[in-house]
Amino acid sequence: MQWYIDVIIWWLVIELIGLIALPVTGYVCSALPDKGYAVSKIMGLLLLTYFSWIITYFGLDYSTFSVFFSLLLITAISLIFYKKFGMDINRHFAIKTELFFTAIFCVFLVIRSFSPDNYWETGEKFMDNAFINSILRSSSFPPTDPWFSGISMNYYYFGYLLVADLIKLTGTLLPIGFNIASAMFFALSASAVFGIGFGLTKKIKFGLVAFIFVLFLGNLVGFMQLLVILFFPAYYGRFYVPNGDLLTRLTTFNQWPSVNIIPGGIFEIPYHVYLVGDLHPDMVSISFQLLILSIILCVLTARTITLFQTIIFGLIAGFFYPLNTWDYPTYIAIIIAAVFLIIKNFKKAILFSGLILILSYILYLPYHLNYQKVHEIKVVASGRTELVNYLLIFGTFIFMIFYFLLNNNQSVRKNWLKWLVILTVLTPIAFIFGFQLFVLLVPLVILSYSKMVEEKIPEKQFIYLLVLMGTLLSLFVEMFYLKDNMDKLGYFRFNTIFKLYLQIWIMWGIAASYIFYELVNKKIIYVTCILLIMASIYPIFVTISQPSGFNVAPSLDGERTIEKEHPHDYQAIEWLRNTTGMPVVLQAAGFSYTWNSYVSIFTGLPTVLGWEWHEYQWRMNLEEINIRRSDVERAYTSSDYEDIKNIINKYNIRYIYVGPVERDRYKITNVFEEQNEKFKLVFKNHEVKIYEVQ
Repeated sequence: MQWYIDVIIWWLVIELIGLIALPVTGYVCSALPDKGYAVSKIMGLLLLTYFSWIITYFGLDYSTFSVFFSLLLITAISLIFYKKFGMDINRHFAIKTELFFTAIFCVFLVIRSFSPDNYWETGEKFMDNAFINSILRSSSFPPTDPWFSGISMNYYYFGYLLVADLIKLTGTLLPIGFNIASAMFFALSASAVFGIGFGLTKKIKFGLVAFIFVLFLGNLVGFMQLLVILFFPAYYGRFYVPNGDLLTRLTTFNQWPSVNIIPGGIFEIPYHVYLVGDLHPDMVSISFQLLILSIILCVLTARTITLFQTIIFGLIAGFFYPLNTWDYPTYIAIIIAAVFLIIKNFKKAILFSGLILILSYILYLPYHLNYQKVHEIKVVASGRTELVNYLLIFGTFIFMIFYFLLNNNQSVRKNWLKWLVILTVLTPIAFIFGFQLFVLLVPLVILSYSKMVEEKIPEKQFIYLLVLMGTLLSLFVEMFYLKDNMDKLGYFRFNTIFKLYLQIWIMWGIAASYIFYELVNKKIIYVTCILLIMASIYPIFVTISQPSGFNVAPSLDGERTIEKEHPHDYQAIEWLRNTTGMPVVLQAAGFSYTWNSYVSIFTGLPTVLGWEWHEYQWRMNLEEINIRRSDVERAYTSSDYEDIKNIINKYNIRYIYVGPVERDRYKITNVFEEQNEKFKLVFKNHEVKIYEVQ
């Protein structure tokens, strides 16, 4: 019953944060019909995360007190705004938004309760747990890297800090809070896109349409998968369809074929991201992308941008760098584009844009000073996306976008023959040079840009801006990629596609939802509805096909399977959780996506070397990783106490963990027991021993 109480407390805290931030959000989004109510909770969480982080650099330890103090600061700021500007609330919309937010929150909590485990080894839940636990134990920032003792995290960690703040405010245990937070982020994004849909059309029902387009729809691969399940057994292997009766095949609908469409890349539909439930930066950032798009819609609607909105743009844009760095350049670009659309004076537009850029960096200066950039941008020479795969991902949106652009473009209709000749020439060239998307994206850039600069209706101009930015991002992915360690596996565009296609989906999903509103009374709507039905196959069937099959007792305890399958390790983890400070624990060096590094994962205590591949990705320092791996092995296998002592001193190790993984991997010597005056046995059960260095 405890987790029901945790859910209620969590919901109340989120509501309180949203209410506190409402005067600020209402002022920033004053031109929107909902006055920013739909994104007030997201704005409140951003301010809470920022203040709880920045005040640590002014000498206040990170703690429950510092988080409450940050909330008081936001309250004080909001009271000032309330007294000076008042607070205008669209009560009808506010009630509908709250009902929608709460309903989505509860529905997704139910889905999570049937698949709550943080034990799923193919996702990033282990990493997410490690980072959140480390932050919860930290008293200062940047936090210690739990998988690289003695060194701070070289990763964007603000999403984890946000969850840690809520854990401290609510008093929830992380195994339960992890799943509540996952449902919360889906509900926050749903509420935000609901508000954008309402802001574009002034009709609440189209807020629901926007939610469906952005956060619920899948791509067209799901429909292909259904056809294979029903009619084409020869392709069962391609879509991981098990042999069995029809009901079995339908209720084991595999979620990965719709994700692994592009060779060497991965594309995660927003609904897939939330269904998997990793509290990873890509998931957390969706809500904040929708926040900044809401404010852009506001300033375009008002046809003006205030100094305070400029400051807020700098604050939110800069927030992306430590939240999900991939989003930073994209949203800086779209903000600056909006500034130039609003401010016709070139010098003034440059001034405002420069101020936003400077603020986005200066406000997060402590993070930038500690973050080491290890990746570089490279040119794509081959292996670009094939047109058919791109259309399988974005085909529903592209059909609607092209129809909208062409139907509203008299110039193209008058000069259709010239366009036909251009496409006829471009198509073979694009295919010959392995740049198939060129023939699709270049016309899309020209059409969307020309319509954007000449459009007078703010809502339509916003849509053209989203279409243009999504197209430019698509072109970028075809021309450049960020070099990381996935390159060594042959997946050189893996993360570039993964991160940027998610941004494109959000922008084009919003655009398509508005276009649907425009097409409701046109005959083309019937074709659109067919595509929408096809795109709905994936979310419906993957929800039904949850790993548990909805055949288990519901729970939000993310560690129940760990406690059941690794009871002795779990007992040791519980013991270590009660230690104070950040003592270093020696355990076996970790292999990614396996039952490794679990002490650091579930306690937040740093270890000498955790998941090696992840650390290499964040640091690109293979030499240091090899040294640490060798040192860990020597510490377990050496019979020379002085050698072990040197390693202990080098990494300031306090506890030595000897469990099943360590015994399986290393031929552990008896030094720890023989030198009992140097190594005190402080914990023991049937499979685990923990020694404390004296």
